[in-house]
Amino acid sequence: MGEKPNPKDFMFMNNKGETLIKKPGQINGLDFVIDGLEDCEVYLLDHSAQVFIDYCKNCKIFVGPVDGAVFARNCDDCVFTVACRQFRTRETNRCKVNLYVASDPIIESSSEMKFGPFNGAYPGLDEHFKAANLNPADNHYSAIYNFTPQEGRTDFEIMAKNEFKSWNVPIDGNENYINPVPLPESGIGITQLKPTLNKQESASDMKSFDIHTSQAEAEAAMTQDEDMNDDFLAPTATRTGPSMSDQSFDDFLNDDAPVASTVPNGASTDDFDLDDPFGEAPKKQQAPQQQQQEE
Repeated sequence: MGEKPNPKDFMFMNNKGETLIKKPGQINGLDFVIDGLEDCEVYLLDHSAQVFIDYCKNCKIFVGPVDGAVFARNCDDCVFTVACRQFRTRETNRCKVNLYVASDPIIESSSEMKFGPFNGAYPGLDEHFKAANLNPADNHYSAIYNFTPQEGRTDFEIMAKNEFKSWNVPIDGNENYINPVPLPESGIGITQLKPTLNKQESASDMKSFDIHTSQAEAEAAMTQDEDMNDDFLAPTATRTGPSMSDQSFDDFLNDDAPVASTVPNGASTDDFDLDDPFGEAPKKQQAPQQQQQEE
């Protein structure tokens, strides 16, 4: 039986003005935490299970292939290069993201974000894509879903072609840079101009009706769709527990810190969990006894 990993080897926390590196084989498919960094450069040159990036300011962060999700929360003025299955931000502002993502990226309570195709390269990156079970030809970087759009405000944009710059990282003198992700111009994967969805530009805006449908019936259907869109929006939550820097790795991954939330349509937030920040997990059912007492 192998030696149990030391959680401290799988986090960069509370560093300032440093270059922090994990080389191939040093993460090896496990979780990683990046928390409380300022003016740092971070290189995760390995594959991992999921990555949490919190409370970082003015940092450059390169994240190699992640089999699960990358969460960026409460980060400002950062540059990210990330390859992952899911990418989500919350309360993150003025960040540039060069992204490979296997599903549509999600932003919440974030502003002035800029997205572009994945630009990272290092020796062995193609093998790490395979280890993370990611198909580099299917990149959804531009299909951004905004959970919290506001009229008159632009929360994100797609970077112009002339803004794209490769980020090549040598490893121990090896400069055999590999980036297996094709650029949109190659015609492989999702197109750069794929429409994005948010509350203001939802599928209901493009709804079609039969020629025999009355105006009243059409308006009723549109209203019902708008209500469904409102219900789909996740609660906006503010952390009120201790900072992640004060927690152990295990405590962080099983975080039950209280949250203060504003929820659309008065929905309950009793089951809100920072590990499910967008409210996608099924809601728990009340026990029959408790339901009878309430009645």
